[in-house]
Amino acid sequence: MTEDERLCVISADAHVSPPTEQFRPYCPARHLDAFDEQLHAVQALRAGDGSNFANSTAKSLGVGGLHPSVVAAAARAGRIAGQADHDARVKDMDADGVAADVIFHGGQNGEIIPFITDSFMQTVDRTTPEMEAVGCRIYNRWLADFVSASPERHAGLCAVPMSDIGAAVEEVRWAHANGLRGVNFPAPKRERPDYWDPVYEPFFAVCAELRMPLTTHFGGGDRWRYTDGVLAVAFNKLEGGLVSRRGIWQLMFAGVFHRHPDLKLVVTEGYSIWVPELLRDLDWAYTDRANPGIRERTGRMPSEQWLDHCFVGSSFMSHDEARQYPERGARNIMWGSDYPHLEGTHPYTQAALRQTFAGIDPAATRDMVGRTAARVYGFDLDVLRPIADRIGPCAADLTRP
Repeated sequence: MTEDERLCVISADAHVSPPTEQFRPYCPARHLDAFDEQLHAVQALRAGDGSNFANSTAKSLGVGGLHPSVVAAAARAGRIAGQADHDARVKDMDADGVAADVIFHGGQNGEIIPFITDSFMQTVDRTTPEMEAVGCRIYNRWLADFVSASPERHAGLCAVPMSDIGAAVEEVRWAHANGLRGVNFPAPKRERPDYWDPVYEPFFAVCAELRMPLTTHFGGGDRWRYTDGVLAVAFNKLEGGLVSRRGIWQLMFAGVFHRHPDLKLVVTEGYSIWVPELLRDLDWAYTDRANPGIRERTGRMPSEQWLDHCFVGSSFMSHDEARQYPERGARNIMWGSDYPHLEGTHPYTQAALRQTFAGIDPAATRDMVGRTAARVYGFDLDVLRPIADRIGPCAADLTRP
């Protein structure tokens, strides 16, 4: 990596959250009354400067209130145009030096996926399997249109109705055929069968066949409700990552990766300092002399499976995290900006990259900031090269703390 080379930066964690009205043209006519009922609830939360939504979020999570600075920052993040306007998004990406991004739903502006999530990015409890599938189709068709404006720069992740595996398989096939590049894969939750259940085999098979990586975002699993807002934020940071990672060992020890060698699983957001310790724990469970049956089910050692199948989207990565990965380990770690969230790096992304990667092995840096994401999500680095040459940070810039 020469000092004047411009890096091709790919963010493994970015979000869209369009005004709910933008979904209406994609809603089947027979469901428009139910859609409009949800839309009116969203519109009520939009009143004022955004603090109404932030404070209502705290109430929905059962907490006593958020710090005023967090309320203000969430309101600012909720007004970032690029979470719904493609041209504004690309302008922000260019300013940040980000050539491409992986897109989840979920902003901090109170908007929803109809019939699936509420304004607080929580699953709607009373959604039926039919309406969950309708909501997924609405969102996926909007997202396919959104990314089609610059398909080389975006990997959109489709929503899937996990309560109806047949519908989920159909949705993955539609998404792949229409330019989406992965699956927003829910973390294990109490109300659904665990991921070792045979019911999921057709779903895993189609994702492997089409090379649509399963991608679980932090915070998508079970939650505990706390009554103190400041403590709740801290506790959810600590516990949210753990519950989001449960899919790793469920798929490994159930032999899912052994049966589907082209399947990939990504866990995104939060820190990645846990990876070496988790790999030690997984191998310890695998070699347990009191449980030889686990080796018959699992196939290879978990640490070996990890290298081929498991990846981490390490959003707003710290320098200490980047430093722990030699070149080989860095091939499973992907940096992310978490655009446009208040805790993300925008609009200071280039400074954040310097803070993280100054002094890090150049080959490992190239993997973590872009090459691994390109491999996992199918970005064409040759196509992205002219964009990176125009906007990407110079390698020399990343050597300066």
